[in-house]
Amino acid sequence: MDNKPTGIEMLIDDVKSYAETRLQLIKLIAINKASGFASNLISMMILLMIFFTFIFCLSIGLALWIGSLLDSNILGFLIVAGIYLIIGFIVFTMRNTLLKTPVENKLLSQLIDQ
Repeated sequence: MDNKPTGIEMLIDDVKSYAETRLQLIKLIAINKASGFASNLISMMILLMIFFTFIFCLSIGLALWIGSLLDSNILGFLIVAGIYLIIGFIVFTMRNTLLKTPVENKLLSQLIDQ
């Protein structure tokens, strides 16, 4: 009796090896996707912080400029606040078209793309 593996045993060993290799590949792909997603998220957050800082400073400058034209800083800030209220209302009414759909599409394309 020799201990030579039969064709079935070799096939089972090959299938086990293939399954382990495939599982490792799936793990590596998931890690790659997660790290790419996280790096994109962090870079977008940094860019958004810079953008909002710019908008904040621009808004104060605009309010002060309008206030100097009207001889009332309060009116300048109220006018800028009114502009933001109008923009906020427009964005709120069109939030699905402007925000939700593009963000969903971007996230899905990042997660699905290989």
